[in-house]
Amino acid sequence: MPHLEYALPSEPLREFVSVYYRLTCPEPLVVDGERAAIAQLRMATGGRVTLHMPDGSSTVCTGAVLVGPTTAAVRFEIEGPFHMFGMGITAAGWGALTHASAADFVDKVVPAATVFPRIEERMALLRTLDTLPQMTAAADEIIQGFVDQVSPEMVEFTRMVDAWLASSVSPMVTDLHAQSKLSERQLTRRVKQLYGMPPKYLSRKYRALRDAFYDQSHMIRELKLFAGTTPTRLRTGEGEMARLIDQRSQLKGAINPLVAET
Repeated sequence: MPHLEYALPSEPLREFVSVYYRLTCPEPLVVDGERAAIAQLRMATGGRVTLHMPDGSSTVCTGAVLVGPTTAAVRFEIEGPFHMFGMGITAAGWGALTHASAADFVDKVVPAATVFPRIEERMALLRTLDTLPQMTAAADEIIQGFVDQVSPEMVEFTRMVDAWLASSVSPMVTDLHAQSKLSERQLTRRVKQLYGMPPKYLSRKYRALRDAFYDQSHMIRELKLFAGTTPTRLRTGEGEMARLIDQRSQLKGAINPLVAET
């Protein structure tokens, strides 16, 4: 059976990296899916995985890849034995680690080196390590080097947007606009740069992932899009990988609630 372990970044880095994880899958083939998510930096050290993105494209992934923020559920096929170390990149992490707009990477998978210079060199050490704690310590050191020069203004902006998304089942864009004091066009451009999607779509995405609706038919449509399943199957028959991913809810209080609760 697949085995998924989670580990926390060091406390100063939790604003930028949601969580570290290590996946091992001894089976020759696993077909499953994952919900719409924030950007992910992943390094496979054995085997390969094919990701089927919401736009219909498919990418065979080996080595270090960046998976951009996803607008809907993603299907995948793992060819094992498969081993992978990964991390979730928050909006603040995207701003700190890259010089690119997240909107240009939505629903895309690219070699990590296209965004993170010298990433293969920086992550080479991870290939020699055996345990998740060792990998976590090495990754912390790598990430710290990227965030030392982070913009405080950018971090404050993502804190505001994250708090807005967590403030309600269905947060209103007008509330974010009032808090930001930016024009609608400026706000949309800034949110897309760091989150990949405009505020209205982000609100819709997290509303669906929280499984919090009053209109049953609307809930079914939205869950199929963002979680890749129906409400009944979400509770009783979701794939094994999705249930493993849900273990991160045990880290609630230590990681971003937008990650722990979705």
